[in-house]
Amino acid sequence: MSTITVSSAALALRAEKPLTPAMLSALWEIAAVLDEERVPADVPNAVWLTIPTRRLRGPDARSDNLWLKECLERMTGLKLTGQYRGEEWGAVLLAEWHMIEGGSQVQLLVPPAGVHALRSPSNFGFVGIKEHEVPQQIE
Repeated sequence: MSTITVSSAALALRAEKPLTPAMLSALWEIAAVLDEERVPADVPNAVWLTIPTRRLRGPDARSDNLWLKECLERMTGLKLTGQYRGEEWGAVLLAEWHMIEGGSQVQLLVPPAGVHALRSPSNFGFVGIKEHEVPQQIE
């Protein structure tokens, strides 16, 4: 199973399907946008982000967003779980997404726990795939 490794061991990322390299790249870009917009790690409500699709899919990817849509669909199923001060909790990393402006932009709704996981320096160490796993290609 793919994981987000956290220095505090407070969060773990689970997905029914393995994280693909495209998903990992998109997660890093989402985290970078949260950082650029200086979104605090402890937001009380979900955060809407608007990001150019080209940034999420990469400059050499298909411009029709076919694979990005698949990637976002899979990322909507990523679940975060953990313990905070002895209490169990769970949330999704990405709650909702919408392609806008003819597919040139995507709006993402990131719930508070997702923001915390991606934004908190004490939590978000790196996103990775365990060495023994081979990521599935999105076809």
